[in-house]
Amino acid sequence: MCSSDLLGMLLLVSAGWALILRKRVEQQTGVVRRQLHEQQQLQQRYHDLFEKNPHPMWVYDPKTLRYLDVNETAIQRYGYSRQEFLNMTLLDMRPEEERERFLKEVQKGMALADQHGSLWLHRKKDGTLLEVEITSRGIIFDGKVARMVLAHDVTERIRAEKKLQESEKRRSEEHTSELQS
Repeated sequence: MCSSDLLGMLLLVSAGWALILRKRVEQQTGVVRRQLHEQQQLQQRYHDLFEKNPHPMWVYDPKTLRYLDVNETAIQRYGYSRQEFLNMTLLDMRPEEERERFLKEVQKGMALADQHGSLWLHRKKDGTLLEVEITSRGIIFDGKVARMVLAHDVTERIRAEKKLQESEKRRSEEHTSELQS
C-alpha cells in the first residue's frame, strides 16, 4: 500500500470519527437543552405556587428576621409594597404586645422549628390587626438557610367563635335564671 492510499484511509477514518463525534455532541447538546428547559419549567411551577398562592406567604432569614421575598397576596392583604416588606423584619409587622412573645419563641428556637397553626397577631400597614395561623418550614433560599411562612387569616373565624361563646353563655345564664325563678 502506498503512502497516498494510507493517507486517504487515514483521512476517511478521521472524517468518520469526526462525524460520529459531531453526532454525539449534537445528541448531548439536545439532552442538556431538554434538561435545562425542564428545570426552567419546574422552577416556574414552584415560583407560581409561591407567588400565586391565595394565602399570604413570605420567606425570611432566621438570623436577621428580615424578609427575603413575599408573594403578591401578602402585598395585597397587608398593604406594604414588596420593597417595604424587604426593608422590614418580622418584628415590624407585630404589635408591641406580641414582640416580646415572638422574641422569646425565637430565642427558644421555636421560630426555627416547623410550625403548624400557631396563632399570632399581625399589624397591617393601615394599623388593622389580623389574627393569623402560621405554618412555616425551613428551606434553602438562594443558597442560604431560610424559613417559608404561610399566614392564614383567622380573624373572622375567631370573632365568630367568640360571639357564639358569648351567645351560649347568655343562653345558659338565662336558662339558669329561669330555673331559679
